Amino acid sequence: MKIQKATLKDLSKIWEIYLNGIMAEVSYQYPKVPKEEILRRLKLRKKEKVKEFKESINSKYGNMLVVLENEKIIAFGDAKIDKLFKDEGKVQKVYVKKDSRKKGIGKKLVQELIRWLEQNKVKRIHAELYVKNIPSTKLYERFGFKTTLIKVERIKK
Repeated sequence: MKIQKATLKDLSKIWEIYLNGIMAEVSYQYPKVPKEEILRRLKLRKKEKVKEFKESINSKYGNMLVVLENEKIIAFGDAKIDKLFKDEGKVQKVYVKKDSRKKGIGKKLVQELIRWLEQNKVKRIHAELYVKNIPSTKLYERFGFKTTLIKVERIKK
């Protein structure tokens, strides 16, 4: 297993891993929403998300990493430094292909992203997770993250 900085050439594989990961994540949170509807909405946001990924790859405020196994991308992670408050940062995304989970890859990615943020003098690091994403919540708790904000929503039927 090898962790390295992502390049623009990695974008299609990153999108594929993101799409599969976010589909599962949203399905945990909203089990009654049909998968077709989740997919439709995600595809509408593809251009926006790919732009975000490019910015993270190209910006000094972003750090997108990929994990390679047998020369194939099996995971990626992304962190950003706040441009206004440079002592604040965010672990934005950590996604691992389904068949590569439970091997400590997410842990290694989070560890590397935190290391990069701390090397850049970031003191306050946060991440946003769906409430029902228990595996990710437990992962971040192992690194000392605490719940500090709860977002509430109302969905009209």
